[in-house]
Amino acid sequence: MNNNSRKSKIIFFFSIVALLGAAAVLHLTRADHTVTTTQPASQTAVAWTAAYNEADFSSSEIRELVRRLQQIMQADRNAEMLRPVIIQLGVHLRNTNDPVPLVVADLLRDLSVEHPVKDIRLMAYITMISALQNEAGESGVGIGFAAR
Repeated sequence: MNNNSRKSKIIFFFSIVALLGAAAVLHLTRADHTVTTTQPASQTAVAWTAAYNEADFSSSEIRELVRRLQQIMQADRNAEMLRPVIIQLGVHLRNTNDPVPLVVADLLRDLSVEHPVKDIRLMAYITMISALQNEAGESGVGIGFAAR
């Protein structure tokens, strides 16, 4: 009986050590994965900011709305904060005939693909189509037909 108790204690001890080792390995792999995914995102943000600064916006309102949209996306992607900005940007894009820089469509494309809220993705996609229509300089050519 004493021998069985000792074996049980040894098995229990090794089980605890194995579980702690597995938890440590999982923690290290998760920490390494987080570091690798953050680096390309920051490089993308730097590249986007450089393209934004070089872009020639014909409207200061559109420039400001795109800047606010980028700030919200970098912060927390709050859907309640994104909705009014996307709506305002869409209205400005539909009311202007001036060419829109491609960085606007890039930002909206990223938002339409990555955001977890379905209506934000849809609004961003529709606004991206408007930006692409204006980017070409002609309204309603091939891309507008696909959106209807």
